[in-house]
Amino acid sequence: MLQDLAGLERYVAESYSARSFIELLQNADDAGADRVNFEVLNDSLICANNGRVFTERDLAALCRSASSTKRRGQGIGYRGIGFKSIVGVANTVHVLSGSLECTFSRELTKRALAIDHDVPLVRVPHELRLDDQQVRSRISELRLEGFETVFVLQGLRMDSIVDEVSQFDSDYLIFLTSVSFVTLRNKREKQFGVERMSIDDELLDLTISSPTGADRWVLLSRDGVTLAFSADEDGPVPLRAGHCAVHAFLPTLEQTGFLVRINADVSTDPSRTRVVLDGRTDELIQSTAGIISGIISSIFDDPSVKFAGGLLSSLTPSSDDVSLQFGRRSFASDLIAAVRSRISTLSEEFILPPEWINRVDAADLLPPMGKRLCPVVNGSNGDAARRLARFAGVGVMSVADVVSAVASGNTKWSLTSCADLVSHVASSVLSPGVTLGDAAAIAFEVDGDILTANDLLRGGSSRSSEFADLVASRGIDVMSLRRRLGLLDEADALEAKSAVAAGGLEPIVREVDPARPLLTERNLRGSGEGARAIDIEIPTSSNSSAWRSAELLVLELLTELGYQASDHSRQNLGYDILATSPGTRLFVEVKSLSYPGQPFSLTPNEDSLARDSGSAYVLALTYRASNAVYVQFIPDARKVLNYVKQCRQWAWECSEYDFVPTHEVRS
Repeated sequence: MLQDLAGLERYVAESYSARSFIELLQNADDAGADRVNFEVLNDSLICANNGRVFTERDLAALCRSASSTKRRGQGIGYRGIGFKSIVGVANTVHVLSGSLECTFSRELTKRALAIDHDVPLVRVPHELRLDDQQVRSRISELRLEGFETVFVLQGLRMDSIVDEVSQFDSDYLIFLTSVSFVTLRNKREKQFGVERMSIDDELLDLTISSPTGADRWVLLSRDGVTLAFSADEDGPVPLRAGHCAVHAFLPTLEQTGFLVRINADVSTDPSRTRVVLDGRTDELIQSTAGIISGIISSIFDDPSVKFAGGLLSSLTPSSDDVSLQFGRRSFASDLIAAVRSRISTLSEEFILPPEWINRVDAADLLPPMGKRLCPVVNGSNGDAARRLARFAGVGVMSVADVVSAVASGNTKWSLTSCADLVSHVASSVLSPGVTLGDAAAIAFEVDGDILTANDLLRGGSSRSSEFADLVASRGIDVMSLRRRLGLLDEADALEAKSAVAAGGLEPIVREVDPARPLLTERNLRGSGEGARAIDIEIPTSSNSSAWRSAELLVLELLTELGYQASDHSRQNLGYDILATSPGTRLFVEVKSLSYPGQPFSLTPNEDSLARDSGSAYVLALTYRASNAVYVQFIPDARKVLNYVKQCRQWAWECSEYDFVPTHEVRS
């Protein structure tokens, strides 16, 4: 039995590697200590605290495995094995607490039992055998200073002790309730201090001083969960991704998924470094999601809440959807999913202003009937509301919505807003539902005069030059814009003719025939009646490869079709573009063809994802002709097309298909 217990003890010590100081700190906090002292003297480590002294029952629990005087929820530890971690750094342990004094030693145990085989270290207590007089003298001094409980570790693995001293971090103190001052002495002295100030029943202001400076935290405790927001004088500050640990009172290696730290009595593995996703943990994840979603919803309802920007930034998910989808299930993935589910109701109430309108005027837009405008939170964290709104599935006002708001007369419209609208419509790949002519004909007041973009581009206003500069700053060629609107006078025509002669002719964008409406429904298969024609200017670059240009074009095409599209071509995920809309997620792989019918291949990675995703996996075949780019979308392409397995690195090739384009992009 003793041999088995010795093996178990060493297993626990290995599981708790580099956490001996943390466990001793935890025991001190559970004992109500506010001061803890770690000190290396000669070949001994002295750990002292001024908490409640040991009872006989405490000593009995210390000697046993998986035995504790605490129940779960009472203090930090409850398994009764954490103290065994010291076996990894010492071979002799002395305990002095009040009138209780004893020594743990394998050699003393073997001698007392007259056996030669392996025995555990912390199992059989012996009378105190501490012979180092300098250490005993130091213990007497510590007791005079009020440190009633002292652990002395001897036979040290000094490399481990040095590592633990150097790695000791102020983060260990965030969620402790009693310890306020920690001193570490080796060759140098390091001190850590904690100041706690209660704001109300749920909020605690915490400042932790360390050799590297002071960190301020605001702790929100509710329903068995505590959120720790990093803070400065201006309020909450989001943590950097990777610094957002889940704490089971002391830090684990798990991330929260949001830019805050979270403490809860979650289930962990024996080392307490990994969170176990059991029923208990799920209950706490749901409680945490309730707190986070409640804060977000309350700020959306009233954006004037104090520190709104910092709170929203701190409660923004730290992982994107792609990372979560392909990563293992974790505390972070479950919490993010739970929060998203709870705040998805925001999509029924709110709508976002378009990103192409300047923020000042965007805040004054009149939203469509039955919707509220998503709050625009000012300050350095102003993007947080938009990111969280998109995370919740909140939609964006269309160009037609914006035009309708302006036409109602209840929305402020400035020179800058007019330039935003005209530039956006002019640069759109697909029709945004409003023609360029309609956008340029919207009337608004400038310096007491009622003007339109047409009036300003004709040059008949004192603000014409300013307006032209605003349009040009948005990447729009003013001369080309005038031409498209039919505003070129004779002087402009001569200037344009000179530009052509000099080789500066730009593609002319023709208005789409109203009798041939653009694709507005999200039917990627097309109508089957031939390709839809879309007249746009195609941006080109001399240093862009053909396949890269095709990806960018498809990305913009999907965006104009109403999808939220993002480029993932460099991540080797098996697709190039992730396109999402409410209730829909598409993995789009772009294949550029030199001629219709050209064979194309799927890599093993692409083929695997295509098989698993079914109709959600879409091929976008692109063919660049002399004056247009043709695009064919093929959903569930792994099933509907025939492939032949080739030996070129096991690619899957398709050479038998009809190229029937569903979209045409003209230059």
